[in-house]
Amino acid sequence: LLVPVANHRNQVDQNQDRWVPNPNASSPVALKMFEFLGQLMGVAIRTLNPLELSLPRIFWKQLVGQPVTFADVEDIDSATKKFLHDLEHVEEQGVTEADWPDLADRLGLVFKVTDASGNEVDLVPGGRSIPVRWSARHEYFKLVRRFKVSEFSRQI
Repeated sequence: LLVPVANHRNQVDQNQDRWVPNPNASSPVALKMFEFLGQLMGVAIRTLNPLELSLPRIFWKQLVGQPVTFADVEDIDSATKKFLHDLEHVEEQGVTEADWPDLADRLGLVFKVTDASGNEVDLVPGGRSIPVRWSARHEYFKLVRRFKVSEFSRQI
């Protein structure tokens, strides 16, 4: 039902002790289990018996209806933060449009992303077979951010 955050999986940075909803837990039974977890949390709050459950800011913000930003994702997924930052600033490292195909090939850059449970998810239909071209790199960055910000929306 819950999975450790990406920082735990990658053993980097802060918030390694946090848990997030498993984005693949979307069956009717799993959604009922999330509903029960919410009821259990409510009982714990009302009876002043805290649960030993470490949930990140992105979870709480969605739960109370606050807008989630990519900064919330960065708190629990430093690898994605660094990956996107490095790719967005490749020109500063001397990478040109002519160099991009080789770089994208070495990185295996296609229109997919790894979700919180470690599974690959297409960002567009057939994304696993669509290479990220120089002209489409900003669209790729936008799609990754959009996916990561809303990854747990269905479960919360």
